[in-house]
This record gives sequence, structure tokens and C-alpha cells, in this order.
Amino acid sequence: MKNSIWLVTMMVMVVFSPVVTMADAAMEAMQAQETVVEGTIAGIDNGIVTISIKAADETVSEVVVETTSETKYDEGKALVDLKAGDSVTVAYEVKDGKNVALSIEKNVEETTSQMKAEVVE
Repeated sequence: MKNSIWLVTMMVMVVFSPVVTMADAAMEAMQAQETVVEGTIAGIDNGIVTISIKAADETVSEVVVETTSETKYDEGKALVDLKAGDSVTVAYEVKDGKNVALSIEKNVEETTSQMKAEVVE
């Protein structure tokens, strides 16, 4: 009887083991997808950046991303160069349930005088 239970247990493990492994791989693949958002920095606190995103219908949502030593910035820039109110584009991926910033680029907003100067030249 003990041998039968052991045999059934082993058969179940052999049958379902690949299913669990495939599910884990699918979950990791889903988490590794890069997402890009554009918005305004609402705040920065200990490497955690909160970005406000305003949709076309004027609704505002927030995305919170964590920066790491691997997060890339504009050339010659760092997290300390960013502040609340800056317009940014952030690429991130989900790792262990957290949004981890891959890159943060400050969006250059031209002023009206800059645009007029370009037209005149």
C-alpha cells in the first residue's frame, strides 16, 4: 500500500512539475516586459520616484518606480538632477512586484521665446 501511494505521488510530481516550471517562466516573462510612461515628477524620496501621468481626458494617475544603481539617466545626469515638476519619460519593468526604473530621461520643453528664435533664424 505504501508503495502504491509513493508511486502515485511520484507520478503526480512528474506530470505537474513541467506545468509549474512553465507557469513560473511565463510569470517572469510577463514581469520582464518594459513599460514606458511619460509624465511629471510628483516627488522623489530615497530613490523612489512618483510620476503623475495626465491622460487626454485630464484624469491623473500615478506610477511609482524604484531607482537602482543600474538606472540610466540623460548623459551626465543623475537622480539628484531631477526634481518635482520635471517632465520625464521613464522606462521600467516589474521585478519582484516592484516597478524598477531602467531609464529616466528629462523631457526638454521649449519655451515660446526659444521656438520664436528658431523660426527667425
